[in-house]
Amino acid sequence: MESLRRLTFLRIIMFYLICFVYYVMFVDGNSHFQRYYVLMAVALFTFDQILLCSKRQERWIHVVLTTDSLVTAGLGLVFPGTTGLYLTIFGIIGVTLFLATTDKRIILRYIFLFLILWAIIIFYTYQATGKWQLAENVLNIGFVLFGSFVGSLIRKLMDARMTVDAQYEQLNSSHAALKEAHDQLRLYSKQVEELTMIRERNHIAREIHDTVGHKITALLVQIQLAKEMIQLDLEKTKAVLHQCEELTRETLEEIRLSVRTLHEDVVEQSMLQILRKLFHDYSKFTNLDIVFEIEGDPAAIPTTLQPTIIRMIQESLTNAKRHGQANQCTVLLSCQPEMLMVRIKDDGIGTAKVVPGFGLANMCERISDHGGSLQFIGQSNQGFEVIANFPLKKLKWTAGGIQ
Repeated sequence: MESLRRLTFLRIIMFYLICFVYYVMFVDGNSHFQRYYVLMAVALFTFDQILLCSKRQERWIHVVLTTDSLVTAGLGLVFPGTTGLYLTIFGIIGVTLFLATTDKRIILRYIFLFLILWAIIIFYTYQATGKWQLAENVLNIGFVLFGSFVGSLIRKLMDARMTVDAQYEQLNSSHAALKEAHDQLRLYSKQVEELTMIRERNHIAREIHDTVGHKITALLVQIQLAKEMIQLDLEKTKAVLHQCEELTRETLEEIRLSVRTLHEDVVEQSMLQILRKLFHDYSKFTNLDIVFEIEGDPAAIPTTLQPTIIRMIQESLTNAKRHGQANQCTVLLSCQPEMLMVRIKDDGIGTAKVVPGFGLANMCERISDHGGSLQFIGQSNQGFEVIANFPLKKLKWTAGGIQ
């Protein structure tokens, strides 16, 4: 519709020139009707151009085209035999029509209207002058066809330009969306990196607490024992200090191992071998009597769950000696088809109120990661008990496969 506004000035000039020719050359000096009709045609055409320049030109376009067609046909009837000059205006109307719409039904409607008006003018001119004026009509109808063809080409260029503009706008929108997605992805990547760092820190803290903390507890017990025996038996004191030195070396080795295997929970030895060595070393260095009981087949325990069980037992033994001052501890590993239970019971001072520290919170987190549950049972002077239950998926062979 913007192109219609741009053509308005050209349309006005051509229409005024044609009306001026009609007024000067063809108006009969004794015919006031012809003079008044030309003036009325100028007024109506000017008003139509104002409507085309308005913001609601789409609403008035059909009214303007119909009015211009009827006014132009009136020029042909009022001035019969004027060599088809009115057809020049129809050429301008044709340009406007093809610029305004691409609806074939509307275009055919106006073509049909033009043919009817043209036929009426030809027959009326023949009745008035006795001449068909075929040459003049054929020459001027060519201008109508040319104007319509030009309007159609301009319309196609307009549509092509609108399509290019829309695609360019869509491309800009896609580019903006892609840039936004890229920024979000970069933000998410940064957040994932930060979360990974936090997870690694927690992993490091967990490894240090579960390995080094266990050794340090045993080392403290040996140092306390050495302090008590230094005045009583020097040889035993030296033996205890030698054990302290071994514990220190093992602790240092544990630190190095934890640094090398921060991302791994894979156990090279079997879980039972590690537990037996853990019980032997801990009993040796802390004088804690440890009883290990197994029910069922421990081979059914998933390898992904074994490090958690080892760390839980290690933490429970450390707490039994450090906080419970226990002398004996029983570790039960009960392997059922669909459930695994780990119970660690000591004969220490016990407590009814458990305040989870870093070790217990770490233990709860590990067990929760495997869908397990943790329970603490204790009474003053009646020992302390830690019970963990882990669900195990039971595989069943059927005709359809594994369930």
